[in-house]
Amino acid sequence: MSFGPIRYGLRLLAASDAAEIGADSRPYWVRDADIDTVPAFMINSVYRNGYFGERQREPQRIGGTVPNDAMKERSVRGAGRRARSAAIALMAPVLALSYPAACGADSPALAPRIAAATATAHNNRTCVAARPFYWEIGDQHAALASGTEGAAVPTASTTLPISTASEWIFGAYLVQARQGKLSAADIEALTMRSGYSNLQYDRCVQRAPKTPRAVTVRDCFHAAHLVGGGNSDFKPAQVDKFFYNGGHFQQLAANDPRLADLSATALTGVIGGQLGTASAFSYDSPEPDAGIRTTSGAYAGFLRRILSGQLLIRDQLGAEAVCTNPGRCQTALSTPLPQTENSRYSLGHWVEDDPRVGDGAFSDPGLHGFYPWIDASKTYYGLVGRVSPAPGAHVVSMQCGRSIRKAWFAARVQ
Repeated sequence: MSFGPIRYGLRLLAASDAAEIGADSRPYWVRDADIDTVPAFMINSVYRNGYFGERQREPQRIGGTVPNDAMKERSVRGAGRRARSAAIALMAPVLALSYPAACGADSPALAPRIAAATATAHNNRTCVAARPFYWEIGDQHAALASGTEGAAVPTASTTLPISTASEWIFGAYLVQARQGKLSAADIEALTMRSGYSNLQYDRCVQRAPKTPRAVTVRDCFHAAHLVGGGNSDFKPAQVDKFFYNGGHFQQLAANDPRLADLSATALTGVIGGQLGTASAFSYDSPEPDAGIRTTSGAYAGFLRRILSGQLLIRDQLGAEAVCTNPGRCQTALSTPLPQTENSRYSLGHWVEDDPRVGDGAFSDPGLHGFYPWIDASKTYYGLVGRVSPAPGAHVVSMQCGRSIRKAWFAARVQ
């Protein structure tokens, strides 16, 4: 386990520090009375990864909130030899320090939240099942806490195919392009009720010269399947009924003059230009619902733009949400989520408001395990960054992400 750009103690690390943070050799301050309570695995990981100085540097200790002449040094090598059995619950008092005023009036509350979220990511059974992964929580300004779990783990800068977590990006793009005024056809498609539910992702991926694949948004929409039918098949009986499939988004884009003839590369430029994300989201295929490769850091930047109100979709999160569970309503035909819950689907994103398991958060779990979210109050964002070929990877990540989110708000390990 390791820590990424977070803020607590007397050192503030913004998301922009991430690329250079490994070379940072400045010390991390902890209280004199608390140094012996830091779990060994936590100290080892922090210093081994260089997030708060090189491992060989000695952590400096203070009894108050600012450095003074009474400060003493203790070798991290000694701490590294302490037993791993030190209770992770002791992290909260260790991290419960005073903050610089720049961190905000509520900054003292962050330390127990960081400790609880970190411990949950490390120990919760749903998160153990999700390893390896990167996680992050932040607000509209910066990342507040982050970490990694497992071996060969992705980081904030690892490029990942995020699969259907691309939907939220397209939804935000369309709201922005329409200046916040969506048509009835836009809403029908963005809530997956348009009747276009037969898209096969691999029919739009150009893999080799001898196996031609669609190269534009329009080509993808009209691509034929190997055994009957095609991506553009329309099913009138499904109109106004939720059916989870990328065909809804593809049809909408293929009939948009600004998008129809774009290749994957050109789509990257147009979407990024509208959202202010430049080339942070790169399309592998011209599929708005699932074609993006990006990093957790870049996606976090997109979520911060939503929280800050730079993107119009902030005020439309949860708008036009529809029932998605066929077992709960007659207006739903197919869902990728467990039949035991009934999260609703809004404009390219989910609303986790099932009273039994939800908390009202907005999210977009990618089918390969990438899980981004914004809490119901639109104050914090978070994500679980990983890729897995296992069936149900999106559900595992969602469950882990929910646990970390709950720990953050309750300031209690889940």
